[in-house]
Amino acid sequence: MQDVKPSRQRRWRLLGSLAAILTAAAPASGADKPMGTDPPTAAPLRIPVRLHAGPTVTAARATPVAFGVPFQRGVLTDIDELRVVDGNGRELPSDQSELARWRLLGRESKLESVRAALVRIEVVLEPGTVQHIYLETARRSARLNPAAQARATWVSVRDGVDRNEYGSAVELAEPAVYATLEPEWLGSSFLRSTMRAVGVDREWRWYDEAQIGYAKTAVNDVPDQVAADQRIDYLASAEPWQLDRASSLWNVYVRTGDVKWLRHAHRATQFYARHIGANGAFALKTSSPDLKYSYGLPLLIDYLLTGDDELLRPIENIARFASTFTTTYRRDLTFWTERHQAYALLAALTAWEATGKPVHAARTVDVANATFRAAREPAADWPVDGCVLHTIRQHEGDDDARPACSPWMSALLGEAVWRYYLFSEDRAALEFLANLGEFLVEYGVRDVSDAHPQLRGRWAPWYLASRSVQYTDSGPWADIEHQCDVAGLVARGVWAAGQLGRDQTSMLELLDKLIDGCRRNLEAWHRPADASRPAWRLQPPRKFNWWFGTTSDLSAIVESLAADRIVTPGR
Repeated sequence: MQDVKPSRQRRWRLLGSLAAILTAAAPASGADKPMGTDPPTAAPLRIPVRLHAGPTVTAARATPVAFGVPFQRGVLTDIDELRVVDGNGRELPSDQSELARWRLLGRESKLESVRAALVRIEVVLEPGTVQHIYLETARRSARLNPAAQARATWVSVRDGVDRNEYGSAVELAEPAVYATLEPEWLGSSFLRSTMRAVGVDREWRWYDEAQIGYAKTAVNDVPDQVAADQRIDYLASAEPWQLDRASSLWNVYVRTGDVKWLRHAHRATQFYARHIGANGAFALKTSSPDLKYSYGLPLLIDYLLTGDDELLRPIENIARFASTFTTTYRRDLTFWTERHQAYALLAALTAWEATGKPVHAARTVDVANATFRAAREPAADWPVDGCVLHTIRQHEGDDDARPACSPWMSALLGEAVWRYYLFSEDRAALEFLANLGEFLVEYGVRDVSDAHPQLRGRWAPWYLASRSVQYTDSGPWADIEHQCDVAGLVARGVWAAGQLGRDQTSMLELLDKLIDGCRRNLEAWHRPADASRPAWRLQPPRKFNWWFGTTSDLSAIVESLAADRIVTPGR
């Protein structure tokens, strides 16, 4: 892999904006106007869609196809202003319905619009072929009779491509015809965040190559010589699913637009959904119900891209399970971590995104406010360090009552608050993110150069930190594994500080060091010499999810810091 480092001069030319993430490669729609103003006047759009016919498609017969299409906020306000045309511009009969709407938490807006639409058509396809169609934002005139649920167009995975991915004993279903969208469109639609397409920026090639390489290991797309005990056991073990495996695979599809990653992400989500019980807990985690394995986000993304409304039930089950976690911090709690707080917030938020139900909106706001309050007003007489302080005993289960925070678990919480800001425009979220960035500068990260010659010039987050304690659980070699995800948190802090008019200099310097360390760490685990093991090593398997889960928008955020126009995420 070529050693390419981002240019510091280019990276930090103009500071303090998120505009590039939100508008990169997106159609010129006027959709960046503030919420609550008049709806934008949008130019007609032409959205390429590729239909990938699977092996079950019958040649020379009209095949029903159903797929979801996400939209940026404000782009599509009327579902009837969406039609399907072929490559010659001829309209195809179609049926469209809304899957979800763009809304703001707690208030109405004139810019409410379609967030995702379910599109149904019938087309003649040959098995194994790809056909191009287009969506246009124009009045639909050729109508298809409303069809059954999207799943009516699905077939067994065992009859599809790579049919043994989930074994012969697991019954999963998938579209007989997958529909893929361009990564530029997917990346601008804020499914998880706004992301840049793989390969668009040579300076980030190191990250792009690593994400694809490690993703292949995560799905066992490795040479036959790789030993069975070196492959990822995602069928029987809960560990590969920790930190949200399915959403990490969705990130790869969003950034590539490649049907194989759509297939991997969809199957992973369907498998995961089948293992979410009525109590909202993940069944492969057999010891006890554990919130750190319960995620509504991948189910929401699959719903928005396939229209599978059967996912709504597990999304709400997860939200109910997460509501049992005490999110208002207290000293007398026996257990509390930022990771659980993050998943409690995301569970409520994604349930509200999917359903619009007030109960989920209220829970979302309550969790967010409890988080911000705990950071502003620490328990007892603890000082304000910028993070959500809690005792090491609550975090680790030992006898240490000193207050601390986890930098890498705060990265999970930071992403959840980032998403919350998109739907709330709550200034407290900006302050929380900026304060987390400043906490990391002051207390959360240290120079580990003296630990070993190979670590010279490296900066690593502490396992737990505050002004009163800096604690490493397994030493610097373990801590450098979190350079990527903590870099993502610092990047969000830089951006938030810019919105608030704060000085960003120290955070920018730290971000530069962590991005360099992230690159070096990802490259260090690329070890192709031993053919009996994956070239891109994942030990433990959940590393894929913390390396590439909250960081797939890192290049977009960093590049946005060179723009000078301020808009709100998702516009």
